Amino acid sequence: MPAGIPAGTNISPQQIRQYMQNVPNAPALLSAARAQGEAGSGEVSAAEGEGAEGEGATAEQKVDTLRPAAFSSIEQLYRQQYNSPLARSLTQYGYNLFQTSTNYTSKLAVPGDSYIIGPGDKLRIRIWGNGQDAAYTGTVRRDGTIDVPQIGIIPVAGTPFGKLEDVFRSEAEKYIQGINLSVSLAELRSVEIYVIGEVSRPGLHLVPPFSTVIGGLISGGGVKKSGSLRTIKLFRDGTLVQVVDLYTLLLYGSREQDLPLQDGDVLFVPRIGPTAAVAGAVLQPAIYELTSEKTAADLLELAGGALPQTFTRKLLLRRFVDNQEFVIKDIDQRSGSADLAKVSIQNGDLLELQYLGATWPEVVRLEGNVWAPDIFKYRPGLKLSDILTDPSLLKPDSIIEFGLLHRYDPQTTRYRVERFPLARVFQHDYDAELAPYDRLEILSRKEYNIKEPVQLMGSVWRPGEYTYTPGLTLGDLLGMAGGFRFEADTGRIDLSRQEIRNGEVTTINKTLSADTNGDFPLQPYDYIYVRHVKDAASFKSVSITGEVKFPGTYRIRDGERLSDLIERAGGFTDKAYFYGAYFVSAKAKLIQQKSINKMIDDLELRVQSVLSDKAQTLATDKDAALIAGQQQALKGLIGRLRQVRATGRMSITLGPLASIKGTDFDFELHEGDSLHVPQKPNFVSVVGSVYNANSFLYRENLSLKDYLDRAGGPTKTADRKAVYVVKANGEVLASSQGSFFNSFWNYKPMPGDTVVVPENLDRLPYMQLIGNISDILFKIATTAGIIFAI
Repeated sequence: MPAGIPAGTNISPQQIRQYMQNVPNAPALLSAARAQGEAGSGEVSAAEGEGAEGEGATAEQKVDTLRPAAFSSIEQLYRQQYNSPLARSLTQYGYNLFQTSTNYTSKLAVPGDSYIIGPGDKLRIRIWGNGQDAAYTGTVRRDGTIDVPQIGIIPVAGTPFGKLEDVFRSEAEKYIQGINLSVSLAELRSVEIYVIGEVSRPGLHLVPPFSTVIGGLISGGGVKKSGSLRTIKLFRDGTLVQVVDLYTLLLYGSREQDLPLQDGDVLFVPRIGPTAAVAGAVLQPAIYELTSEKTAADLLELAGGALPQTFTRKLLLRRFVDNQEFVIKDIDQRSGSADLAKVSIQNGDLLELQYLGATWPEVVRLEGNVWAPDIFKYRPGLKLSDILTDPSLLKPDSIIEFGLLHRYDPQTTRYRVERFPLARVFQHDYDAELAPYDRLEILSRKEYNIKEPVQLMGSVWRPGEYTYTPGLTLGDLLGMAGGFRFEADTGRIDLSRQEIRNGEVTTINKTLSADTNGDFPLQPYDYIYVRHVKDAASFKSVSITGEVKFPGTYRIRDGERLSDLIERAGGFTDKAYFYGAYFVSAKAKLIQQKSINKMIDDLELRVQSVLSDKAQTLATDKDAALIAGQQQALKGLIGRLRQVRATGRMSITLGPLASIKGTDFDFELHEGDSLHVPQKPNFVSVVGSVYNANSFLYRENLSLKDYLDRAGGPTKTADRKAVYVVKANGEVLASSQGSFFNSFWNYKPMPGDTVVVPENLDRLPYMQLIGNISDILFKIATTAGIIFAI
């Protein structure tokens, strides 16, 4: 009990004021409380010690005053001084009630008729009738009166709410007759109380109306762990009206002692009384405050009783005796000689209930690749068939041939493994007795990566490796592969099978038919090959375009000839230019490209050899720079040549259909061949090292020289000895082919011919290193069927 408030006595207002003088900042708090009381609401409190809250305290500061210390001194004692692992997590029971509770009772709550009006209540008065219609809201002043317009000052303090309208009507009718009047409470006044003792914020507090003892304690910041939860005193008008034991609320849910507060009430929280703790296998291990509890049975009841996991009924009572020694008393109820109701409890005792140690139950387990792993209580005579009743217990891909029995050996404290025939158990052809702690394991083929493949290759839609399954037949496997392709030979299917005989592998070959051997049973590792008929699904096609009646792509049969293609295309039109026919052979293209690549490879080797010899004779750095430049230029030339692609053009002789049919010019066609029959052009082209490379109108009597003259003639850098003509039919005529009697320059080009005038490569320094470079380029150009002029 604080100084000036003797225990067990009544408390007068003078004694409260005397106590408040010792509370920090008390005068300011009282002034603020009175000021806010006149306004109708608010809260003023004096904080404990240096944590006092002023008017400008922050929200964080206010929250901090509600935070308890990590562990109180009492908790630390029980946790550290009793040499008990079970006590290391003990906390004081009940104090967390104030960490989560709030006290926000609505000021708009509707009171009963017996509610006594007092200063701070806000009233709403409405008058109507006889020409009057007015409303007024006002607050009851400190002197207990309210000033209502047109009526005057009316004393209302001390009046029950149910009689308030009668008071206002009797006053109003003195001035206005024949009116109606209603009075209601707009807002209730706050209640001014004192919360003192072991609370976080002792002092004067304004709490919402209808607040109870719990709300008052919350407004004081809650009971500190040094304060009592079981002997809280409520004083009213200097008289003790209630001793509140919060355990009745916390343990039994009873609010019988949680009385409503009134103006001027004092809540006093004394220091905590005797304590004892319960640790271990109880419903609520904690440190409890004692009042009427005297025995171990009483203490165990506070903790909710023992759990089913309690070790029999053996308890330990740890105690400090006369502040001199620490003792541990063994309470063993198994003998019946110890009665908890007769074991007395002292301040500071720790009652400890040990947990029941887990024992190994005698069970048999089913585990592994099963739908529902299960546990079975062992009994004498339990057998495999009692647990493995049906194959439906197993998941897909279980190993059915055998299972594993894990049996515990108590001599070695280890399991040993035995194999048992699982399939025979399901067939009721095998059984065995089980022992305690046995584990039956069903293995999974997938988990052990067990694969028994069969291979199907050849003319099926999805050839590859398939997983063997019991009962798999040839027809089943063919169905899994999507069936046969068009070119499949269904009457001759090859099967190769591996068999082990006398420690050696023997391969057996069989020829099957899909029509008669569809039910042939397969075995793991069989190899099946479906043959395909040659060219059954391959279609040869050629194309014909240009001046034919029906150009397009046509499929051909073996041995079909050029005349057959022209006939199927409807023959030539009147505009067909036979001399300029352009025939491309896929086979010729491959041959030409190989020839071009070989000539370029030979040229590259020749260049490397010449440059290597030249580098060995270098005299100065200038010569080295010159050779490096020539080497770069030759590499560029070879790079350009590497891009040359053969066209595959063949020079053919074409004429009206009747003139070629059955002749040597009516050759056999092959896959990928194409024929283009152009219209007759009316020009001859001159390209290369001339002054005016162009196409010129064809004249029947003009010679090659005439066309060169029209192009301005060869330039100074032209190689006149290397001029050649690419004829429209694909043939090449070179100047080197001319003779005294058949002058090359007198040749009369045909429409579509091209005259090519190459550069004189001998004038280029880097070309001088390689002899006959013009001949090589000419061969590459004519082989590729292109116009290549440097």
